[in-house]
Amino acid sequence: MTYVITLYSVRSETVSHFVRSIGRDGEWHSQSRAVAPALIATDLLQHEPSASGPFLSPSSTLLVCLDLWISREAYLRAFQSAECQQLFLDRRMMAESAFEFGPFCNPKRLDPLIAATSSEVRN
Repeated sequence: MTYVITLYSVRSETVSHFVRSIGRDGEWHSQSRAVAPALIATDLLQHEPSASGPFLSPSSTLLVCLDLWISREAYLRAFQSAECQQLFLDRRMMAESAFEFGPFCNPKRLDPLIAATSSEVRN
């Protein structure tokens, strides 16, 4: 599985619309089901402000969107699709700004036997 992480800055007065649209039964969520079936889930996390920062305008709210794809290859195929590009552009247009960190996956785990063999080879 592959995660795509995107940071959004959303005007405070439009946060509820952004959250509703991306959440279950929201317009963006419904469209994503039709356009990008390899997109398994979308989680949205809202920043909890604190006295120590980040230094944001009081009129903005930070949200992190975690898109879970079935594979990196499926994400890359979808990313090249004009329909999918429009879908994600529509989501970006609901925000003041967006920064995509790109695809992430779980680190590959070494099989213990391979790890032991490779340490023997080095000795």
